Amino acid sequence: MRPLRFLAFSLFFLSALWAESCSRFFPKSIQLFDGHWAYEVAKGRFVSLHLPAGKSAEARDIMLGLVLFRAPGGRPLPLAKEREAPLALCAGGKREPARVRTYPVALLPGKLAGKPGEEGALMALCCRLAGISDAKGRWYDAAMIRRLLKNDTFHGTLGMRLDASKSRPTIKWVDPFAETRFLPGDRLVGLATMKAPNTYEAMDRIDRCREGERIGVLVARRDKALKISARCMRRFGGGRVSDTFLERFGIRFDDRLRVQSLLPGSEAQKAGLKAGDRLLAVEGERVDNAEAVRKVMSRLAVAGKKPRKLLWERAGFQFFLRPFRL
Repeated sequence: MRPLRFLAFSLFFLSALWAESCSRFFPKSIQLFDGHWAYEVAKGRFVSLHLPAGKSAEARDIMLGLVLFRAPGGRPLPLAKEREAPLALCAGGKREPARVRTYPVALLPGKLAGKPGEEGALMALCCRLAGISDAKGRWYDAAMIRRLLKNDTFHGTLGMRLDASKSRPTIKWVDPFAETRFLPGDRLVGLATMKAPNTYEAMDRIDRCREGERIGVLVARRDKALKISARCMRRFGGGRVSDTFLERFGIRFDDRLRVQSLLPGSEAQKAGLKAGDRLLAVEGERVDNAEAVRKVMSRLAVAGKKPRKLLWERAGFQFFLRPFRL
C-alpha cells in the first residue's frame, strides 16, 4: 500500500508543479477580464464564465454559463482528455491538488470536493485544461469547452424531465407542449442502443440528441413494458436557466418566478410581458417556484391539456396573460 500512496502523492505533487508553471509556459493564455478568469483554448479565442465588457460572444451556452470570445492571447492551452487525472485546482492565487466528487453530465455541472471561493481552472499534467470551476466548486469539463468551440450549444429533450435523485432513470415531469406519450413515474429501461442506463447516462444521451432525431425508448409502466418512439426537440430551460416549460416562449425567471429577462422578439415580449412581472398562478393553482410550475404543467400534460390561464402581477396589479399562441 505504501508504494501506491507514494505514487499517488507524487502525481498530485507533480500536477501542482505543472499548474504553478502554466502561466510561464503559456504566457497571456490565462488572463483576467473584468475580475473574471478566461482561458485561451484556440488561437485568440478565450472561454470564460463571464463575457467581458466591450466583447461580443463568438459562441455562448446560456444554460451552462460558458462563453467564447476573441482577445489577443499567446499560445492556446491544450484541452485534457476525458476524465484525466491527477488534477490541480488553480483558484484565488492558490494551486493545490484537486479531488473531484462528481463529473459534469449534460446540464449538470460536476462537483469538487472543496469550494474554492473564487473562479479557477482544473489543470491536468503538462498544463492541459481539464475544466473551469466557479466559486461554489461546480465545474465544467473540456468536453463542454470543445462543444462550445464548435458553436454546438444545442441541448435536447424528449419532452420530459428525469428525477436526478434516483439512480434508475425515472420520469418526474412531463412537458405539456411536447405532446409526448410519457407519464410521470415511467422508468426508462432502454434508450436508443443503451440497455438499463443509469439516470446520468440517460440524461446525457437525451441532452446530446439531435433536433428531429427519433429515439426508441423502452419504459416500464406499472407491470407493463412499452416501446415509445420519441422525437428530439430543443430544450429551452435547465442548468443556469429557469426550467418551467415556459422558457420556450422567451421567458427567463428568477427563483421567485419574476421575469428576469425576455428574449428580443419572443412571443412573450410581443404579448406585452415585461421584466419584473411575476407569475402567481397556473390554471388557478398558486405557484411560488419553478418546481411548483413543473408540477402543474406535468399534470396538464397527463390530461392532454395546455395551460390557458396564467395569472401575473405587475407593480401590485394582477392580470391574466397568455404569452404564447395555442
